[in-house]
Amino acid sequence: MVDSANAEWEKQFIPVSPKVTVYLLGAGASNASSYKLPLMRGFFGNDKEAIPSELLGFLKEFYDGVRINNWNIEEVMTYLHFRQATAQPLTSSPLAEPEVRFTGAYTQLLQFIWKRLKLPNESPECKLHKMLLERLRPRDTILTLNYDLLMDLSLAEAEKRAEEGLVGEQKAFYQPTGRLASLSLLLGQPLSLVSGEVAMSLDPEEYLGYYLKLHGSLDWVYCPREGCANNHRFIIQSLSRVAAEPGRPCVICGAPLAIYVVPPIAAKDFTNARKLNFLWQIALEELRRAERIVCIGVSFAPSDTHLRWLIREALLTRTNNERLMLTIVNPDAQVTSQLFGYASKEDAMKSGRVKCYESMEDYLKATS
Repeated sequence: MVDSANAEWEKQFIPVSPKVTVYLLGAGASNASSYKLPLMRGFFGNDKEAIPSELLGFLKEFYDGVRINNWNIEEVMTYLHFRQATAQPLTSSPLAEPEVRFTGAYTQLLQFIWKRLKLPNESPECKLHKMLLERLRPRDTILTLNYDLLMDLSLAEAEKRAEEGLVGEQKAFYQPTGRLASLSLLLGQPLSLVSGEVAMSLDPEEYLGYYLKLHGSLDWVYCPREGCANNHRFIIQSLSRVAAEPGRPCVICGAPLAIYVVPPIAAKDFTNARKLNFLWQIALEELRRAERIVCIGVSFAPSDTHLRWLIREALLTRTNNERLMLTIVNPDAQVTSQLFGYASKEDAMKSGRVKCYESMEDYLKATS
């Protein structure tokens, strides 16, 4: 009787259809939300007083004569990341004067990003993100390039509602295997069996789609000290049972913990973030098997060649023999359509395989 009930219950979680839609979310998806989070251009707002002093000094020189509403966070983050990585080798000559100006600008930039994107306490979920989640089938996957927690919040609420709606035997057999719980497992310790740690995904994990944050998150902390075991794994603050805020000491080595976000640079260095490399590999597999890819508010920054490579590699090595369908939700769909092999947005739409929408609201209304 128990086996029979369990089998019936599993049918509700394991999709019969192998069809998979992958949603790729960019800054435009967060900007379209009820919180109107900033886009990359204009990220710094109009109040220079809100920008930390050393970072502001750098920005005034970097954007000499350019109005603040045209300052681009992706450009700044990319430049400061490379500057921090190469300043020491380039000034190591005894004849060279070491560069000491703006040494704290990158740290202040990360702090500013955290402050700018942080949601107020007890924030309600975004209506549009909730509507988007209601369209998800069990095997659909969400890939996001955003650091903010808008989708995290909506996923947590959706999974909470799903669990509260269970009754009787459903509760007895329910396992908390939502997308957020799955992400926590992927970022933390590997799954373990009696025989030892598991080196790769197990089949049961394939029953549900993923939620993957490809550029890190405001909610992820790690130990920046090389050699520390916590240097290669992340802790999701909102799901952690221990205090894991940035600045608190690492429980293994004592170094201050830091948030983990990845700049949109040409070639991402995953040396100290092997878990993130794992997420990108899963993302590639999901894109390869997708029947449809829905790009919402993704600009595909020229500096982020790693992201462009991910898309092109997925297209060239597809494991799904069906024709790939594409949905572009972006007022400027030219770059996205060209990335998928079309000369222009118009040519893409004529193919019969591409649908374009001006806004997230338009898309959700058309697909309701």
